[in-house]
Amino acid sequence: MTRALQLAGWSLFAVLACGVVHTMVHAQEAEEAEKAREIVDVMHEAHLAPEGGTSLRDRVLSGKATAKERNQLLDMYISLTENEPPRGKLEDFQKKTNAVVLAAAKVVVGRKGAEAELRKATTCAACHKDHKPPQQ
Repeated sequence: MTRALQLAGWSLFAVLACGVVHTMVHAQEAEEAEKAREIVDVMHEAHLAPEGGTSLRDRVLSGKATAKERNQLLDMYISLTENEPPRGKLEDFQKKTNAVVLAAAKVVVGRKGAEAELRKATTCAACHKDHKPPQQ
């Protein structure tokens, strides 16, 4: 009987250990998902088209994006507001990124004319002129 109790105890310990490891891994993944993306990551993920494809921004602007993709783009743009610009004034950067977030949110909720507002707010030159660091 003691051997059976030892086996049961070790089995319970193994299950608990696996549970703890599983919880830690998922907590780390959730923490990474909650971190703000870096500006360069947003630019690449949202504005660069995969080979032979269309960028996420362009799919949203054309109305061909899924609800999940529209929300994903909004989340990326929110991340922009959580960063500091590599150059230029923070206040100017925040004003521009807040306009981008507002326009993307309007697209998500289906406001009329929101795509045109988003297109204007995400014109590359609007931010790059003042905030993009020089190419090295």
